[in-house]
Amino acid sequence: MKRNERLYGDLSPRELLDEGAEPVLLVRPGEGQAPYRVPLYSGEDLDAAVARARSAVPDAEAIELQVYLRGRFHYVRL
Repeated sequence: MKRNERLYGDLSPRELLDEGAEPVLLVRPGEGQAPYRVPLYSGEDLDAAVARARSAVPDAEAIELQVYLRGRFHYVRL
């Protein structure tokens, strides 16, 4: 699985959510630890999902949006 740090084309994270499928927030707690997967619920606001992810893992190093679009996964650091 190849990691993309850039958005697909010129899409913002919200547009990427509208275009893609299977949106998940990957919450990375620290080096050497597996990321937690926090699903985005249908119709949920992205900011609310990020807040929910931060409360689940308060010491997270990074939160990334993972979306399946056009045959591959795309990642955006939030």
